Amino acid sequence: YVWERLLPGFKHKNFRSREGVCLVLCSTLNTYGAQPLSLSKIVPYLCTLTGDQNPQVREAATASLVDVYRHIGERVRADLGKRGLPATRLQTIYGRFD
Repeated sequence: YVWERLLPGFKHKNFRSREGVCLVLCSTLNTYGAQPLSLSKIVPYLCTLTGDQNPQVREAATASLVDVYRHIGERVRADLGKRGLPATRLQTIYGRFD
């Protein structure tokens, strides 16, 4: 329920709020794991934030995707391939996965 309420934070106009939601996601995954979260709703927001204008938000979103990958596995890699991300950004994310 808490993450349902936090989802609009991924689109907040303040870059610190967007970065903070990504950091909270990382912390939540590391503390509680992926079971209580509906990550299929969160991954599209993270994909969008990997192209954010602020470098801190981009880094936090990429780190969040790496944490999601660590908990979920190859399904995330397949899902990212379907999201229409630019090839260079996709290769950077895949490099961080490995």
